[in-house]
Amino acid sequence: MVGLERKHSADYQPCENFSQAHELALMHPISILAALKIGKVKLADTVDVGDGIYICKGDTIKDHNWHRGGYGKITIKQGLASSSDIAVYKAMETAFNGYTQAYYDQLKDMGINNLDTPLQILTTYNSIANNKNNQANIDSLKQALEYVVTDGLGQPAKSDKVQIAGETGIVQLEDGSYIVEFCGYFPANAPQDSIIVSIHKQELPASGGIDGR
Repeated sequence: MVGLERKHSADYQPCENFSQAHELALMHPISILAALKIGKVKLADTVDVGDGIYICKGDTIKDHNWHRGGYGKITIKQGLASSSDIAVYKAMETAFNGYTQAYYDQLKDMGINNLDTPLQILTTYNSIANNKNNQANIDSLKQALEYVVTDGLGQPAKSDKVQIAGETGIVQLEDGSYIVEFCGYFPANAPQDSIIVSIHKQELPASGGIDGR
């Protein structure tokens, strides 16, 4: 594990942020895996995320590109690649009637209990990479995570040396700052290593990508 923090220079110092609990941006694939397992959705299913703004039960969900008109009709696979909160939420509505107790019960049935810190998220992605969870649907999810890096917002993680699979996301904290994260594994077809990158930024990355573009 490498946990580093930039102070007032280019030097990096050890930090413990990866074991500290905060709201996480990388739950989308885990949520979709839960929905795939009960057979209520498929990655090829189409959802309409409209103009990137969705109001449900008094809450407003916004995709990162809402100010550019949203994605319209996309598949759930494309929703993962685009880090679309609306696409994933609509998939959860179909599968569990939203993020209800049935959803959390399904996570528990999959052996997923505590997902409060980056290291706990990394452990879950590592289990996906090693096919330790829900073999019947894991291959399709892994293909989608490859697609995130080859065609989606995870493209900054793409390498010409090794094929990488993973997910990227952003979450805004109560103080107005942002956590920008990427979690993945490589080589995608025969995983050897898994990694999580979690960057605390004061300004909003424009696209949702891990490089802040």
